[in-house]
Parts: sequence; C-alpha cells; structure tokens
Amino acid sequence: MRRTPKMQEDDFAGESMEFVDLSGKGVETIPIFLYKHAHVIRSLNLAKNRPFDLPTDFIQGCTSLRELVLSDMGIKRVPHAIKECAQLERLDISNNNIVDLDHISLHELQSLTSIKCYNNRLSTVPEAFRELRHLRYLNLSNNRFDKLPLVISEIESLVELDLSFNTLTVIPPEIGQLENLERLHLLANLITTLPPTLGSLVSLKEIDCRRNVISDLTPLTAIRSLELLRFDHNQVSSLDATWANLRIFTAKHNSFTRFALSGTTTTLTSLNLSYCKLSNLSTDVFSQLGAVETLTLDGNTLRFLPDNLGTLSKLVTLSVKNNLLTSLPDSLGRLSNLQALHVSGNNLHGLPQQIWFCAQLATINASSNLIKEFPDPPLQTATTTPPNALDNPMETIDVRKQSTVSGGGRAALPLSLALQRLYMADNQLGDDVFAPISLMAELRLLNLSFNDIYEIPASSLFKCQRLEELYLSGNKLTTLPPDDLERLVNLRVIYVNGNKLQTLPAELGKIKKLYALDVGSNVLKYNIANWPYDWNW
Repeated sequence: MRRTPKMQEDDFAGESMEFVDLSGKGVETIPIFLYKHAHVIRSLNLAKNRPFDLPTDFIQGCTSLRELVLSDMGIKRVPHAIKECAQLERLDISNNNIVDLDHISLHELQSLTSIKCYNNRLSTVPEAFRELRHLRYLNLSNNRFDKLPLVISEIESLVELDLSFNTLTVIPPEIGQLENLERLHLLANLITTLPPTLGSLVSLKEIDCRRNVISDLTPLTAIRSLELLRFDHNQVSSLDATWANLRIFTAKHNSFTRFALSGTTTTLTSLNLSYCKLSNLSTDVFSQLGAVETLTLDGNTLRFLPDNLGTLSKLVTLSVKNNLLTSLPDSLGRLSNLQALHVSGNNLHGLPQQIWFCAQLATINASSNLIKEFPDPPLQTATTTPPNALDNPMETIDVRKQSTVSGGGRAALPLSLALQRLYMADNQLGDDVFAPISLMAELRLLNLSFNDIYEIPASSLFKCQRLEELYLSGNKLTTLPPDDLERLVNLRVIYVNGNKLQTLPAELGKIKKLYALDVGSNVLKYNIANWPYDWNW
C-alpha cells in the first residue's frame, strides 16, 4: 500500500503558523514540526483526512487555539483532547458519523461561540449544553432529531439556530425563551404547527420554514422584528399580516385564497408568490408594496394584473411567467426602474405600447405567447415626455411604412436605448417585427425562433451592431440579408436551423467573432466550404 509522504516544515515555507490548513493532506497524525509552533496556532484545519486521535500533549501546547475543524473525517467520537482547548471559540465537527456528544464535555469549553455539527447522526444533545453561556451559533442540521431538545431553549446566548433537514414535527413553546435569537432555520422538517411563543422572539430577523406542512402563519405575524421570511412548500391558504420591518418574503408552492400584506409599504423589497394557485389579485394589492423591487408571481392562474401596476415605482424585476394573462396594463410604461420583464408562457396577444417608455428595461422575455407583432413606438419628439396619464391617446410612429425614424428632430425612445435582450420565441410574429427591432441599437441577444417569419427586410438590423446572439430557428426563411450580416461584427452565435434556406451568403465568413452557427434542417444546395467562390447554384 502506498504511504503518504510525511509532511515537512518546508511545505509551509512562507505561510503563517497562526492559520494551519492540513485539510485533505492525507495526514495520519499531527506532524512533528508543528509541536514547536503549537503555541502560536490560532486556527487548525484537519478536515478531509482519515480519522486519528489528537495528541493531548500537542493540544495542551496550543494555548492560542481559537478554531478547530474536524469535518469530513469519518469520526464517530469527538477526540477527548479538545477538552484541553481552554480558549477554543469555534468547533466544526460536521460531516462525520457522530451519534452522540455525551462522551465529551463540551460545556467545559466556556469560550465556545460556534458549534457546527451538521450531517451527523445526533438525536440528542447533552443537558450540560445549558452551561455554554457564550454560544451564539449552533448548527444541528441534517441529523436525526424528531423533537427539539429542551436544553437548547436554555442557551440564552444563541443568535443563530439551524435545525434544518431533521424530522421535527413540533417546535416546543419553550423556544420563546431565546430572546437573543436572530436567525432560525427549520427547512425540510415535518412541522405542522408553530407555537405562539415565537412572538416572544423580539430579536428574530430571519426565519426559514420551507418544506414543512404548516397551514397557519399566524404565530409569525407577531414577530415585529422580522426582516426575512421563507415559507415555500407549505400548506398555507390565507395570509393577512402586518410586518413593519419585513424586507424579503417568499411563499412559493402554497395555496393562497386570501393574501394581504399591510404595513410593508416602505420595507418589503422582494416578494415571491409563485405556484400559489392565485387566480386574481385585489385591486389594492400593489398599494401595499410601495418599496418592492422584485415581484415574482410565476405559475399561477392570473388572467390580468391590476391597472395600478405602474405605482410600483421601485420595481426592478417583474416575473409573471406561466399564467393565463391575455394583456398587460398600460401603466407598465410608468415603471421607470424596471430592468427585467418575464411574461413567457401566457396568452398575451401583444405588449402595451407604453413599454417604449421603460427607460431601464434591458430584458424582455415574452416567449410562448400569442403575440403577432411588437408594438410600434408612440410619436416622441425632442420636447415631449412620457405622459403621466397613460389613458390619453398618443400618436404612433408607423415604423412599418418608413425605414428610419431617427431623423426629423425626433428623440430616441427610452426602450430603444435600454433593451439588450429580447426573447419572443414561439409566438405568431411575422416579418413586420423587424421594423421596431430596427430601432433597438443596444440589442445583444435577439430570439425570434418558432414564429412565422419569411424574410428579414434589408437594413432591419443595421443599427443592431452590438448584437452577439441571433436565434431564428423554426421559421420560414429562404434567405439571409448579406449586407446586414456584414455589419454585425460582434455576432458570436447564429441559429437558423429549421428554415428553408437554399444558400448561405458569403458574408457569413466575414464575421470574425462567430463561433456557433447552426444551419441544420434546411434545404441547402451546395457545400458551405465553397463560400470564397460564391457558388450559389
């Protein structure tokens, strides 16, 4: 059997002996040369080695040791020698096979502030844990707890407690004694109810209750300090809460029939209610979300969005994918901070014309809808501004009847200078879609695959010289515009597979940055290796 070479002091030349990392080095004991440096070692990492017993004499010499990592070693018992680490603050024994901690008197290490025991086989913790008066962080996730040891509720110094990935069914009311607790993780248990005493956790800022079977959120509504709440994959059907400090709320995969979030107007920045069986939103719901920046409502059965969508003045990302929307409100044009709009997988017949006023909208994903055309831009002169009353009629530039709209003193519309990624695959778009696209000078990605496009009109992509990716698969194209292609010097990807192309223009060979070209499933009549000779038979 091949033996691991002994580690020498030269292996650590130039490294500080305060922080010794032996993880994954194949060591079978503490290297002899470390003994003379023991007194200066503050952090010792022995993770990912074979299990071995820590020499007591070495540990006694580690008078400055503050952190000890014994994770991923396959150990079944914590080495007794660590009782000699009088100044130890952080202990990591995660990812092992430890069944209990009764054999080691961890409570004697009064300086401990952090214990990581996740991914072991623990089902209890010693009663003496109550004596750990300075313990702030305790991670017991992915063990075998089916009930919470009551002694944990007596560790009043706890700031963060992680009990995720166990088989807990109830949280005892005694947890309300942890007045200093700021973060509570209960992810992936079998919890059915939460105790009312959670309202006594006056310092609690974050709670993660994802993937349980909880049907009532009422106990959490009393936690006034709450800033982050993750509640995905539960069985909540109704929510009417007031949280004065809530910033992030996710509740994916629940079954809401009633939803109200009062008191969060100035704090809530992120809300995710995807796959919650929402069929409609109350007309005043957006008035409760004045500070929201990210709103995600994917996978519901919404048929419309309230007209006052435009009041969400701070909205940056709006995602309502996979709903039943047939239209979007005109007030969308008032979202001056909107950067990403995701509305794929709906029944949209078009986009509102006012979308041209979204000055920061860099991404539009409207794939898999029923859209037949991209709206023409409203008439915008150098002196006009977006209307405040969006119900006022606006003139329209018919870009389908003119090749350019940049002249005549007209100012560029905000969207034309902002849009970088346009996804409109799997719709019903025809050749006319290129008229408004011709105005989008900042486009980097254009996806019009699986539409009804027969021809790309000449000069349609003249201004899109920043374009890097072009997807036109599954259309009815018979030719590609050679002059436009020659100008697209930044193109890296072209997909035109599944069309009716008989030839390819020689100008493709002039696109120096092109590295991906898919022309499969066409009716090409000649070998593209003959580009230089332009043999278009």
